[in-house]
Amino acid sequence: MLVIGNISYAQTNIITLHVNTDELTNNNVNSEEITYFTAPDSQVDVASPPEAFTITVEEGSTIIWEGVSSSNDEDTIEIYMIKRERGPRIFSSDEIRGNGNGRAKAVARMQTDGEPYKYKILFKVNGTGRMYKIDPKIKVRPRI
Repeated sequence: MLVIGNISYAQTNIITLHVNTDELTNNNVNSEEITYFTAPDSQVDVASPPEAFTITVEEGSTIIWEGVSSSNDEDTIEIYMIKRERGPRIFSSDEIRGNGNGRAKAVARMQTDGEPYKYKILFKVNGTGRMYKIDPKIKVRPRI
């Protein structure tokens, strides 16, 4: 975050879901060999397994979720929805729909006071009807 005078600028945090689309099934979607997350500009508290993935962001930060295939450059990963499971309500809605280009975007509007926001990331491969889900976490700290 950059602070100039009384103006502060929140960060943009990009969370990328990497999927081995050649081996993916509903039974192995939470396997570290099949899916994993990266968030290079974020504080990653727990990197793996995928369902334990936890980042901490600043209040007011924008979070963008995107997906890529780790096994086939021709495959696309569509982030269909981010859906709250439990914990503090950090976004303006409990369901954040993808924006049509494979990504989803939201602003973290409130702090979590150390309690994680648990959510489901619902995604599709190549726009097919089959939906996969992983349920990672986010913590939101106050702006500095």
